Amino acid sequence: MKRYISAILIPCLLLQLSGCYSSEYIYKDEIELYYPEEVITIKTIDKIEFVIKKDVTLKDIEDHSTITFCSEYEIDNDTLYLLRKGVVFSNQINSNGSKARRVVTDTVAIPSHLVTSISRQKFNWWTTSLLIVSIIAIVLFASTFEYGGSNNTTTLDTGWY
Repeated sequence: MKRYISAILIPCLLLQLSGCYSSEYIYKDEIELYYPEEVITIKTIDKIEFVIKKDVTLKDIEDHSTITFCSEYEIDNDTLYLLRKGVVFSNQINSNGSKARRVVTDTVAIPSHLVTSISRQKFNWWTTSLLIVSIIAIVLFASTFEYGGSNNTTTLDTGWY
């Protein structure tokens, strides 16, 4: 039983340590190369995280309340201008009994000296293939062991009958 658990936990640990995606840090001038096909993350000195994503949904905003979602950007004189999206609740009640909510937009200006990092999630072929080979090797290695107990039926001859 312990080997079965190890056969599951070791690949999970490898997945946690290596992963399939990694952050690639980019310069602000490179945003236009990756946007709108990829999601861009901007972190500022005061630990605010902005995510530039083409199609921001209400569910995205509600599920990740600590992240500020933006749908468009513009760079002008070392300042990033982001079109921020947020949720506003109104006093009107929907047919299902919940408060009505809507997405509102406004513009955020971030001077470049306040930006600590700009990154995108990049699929990493090397670590993914290494992870898959490692998992296969661990499963093959674990399957060579005999589970259960010993099938050895040798008896000890003491001379007493």
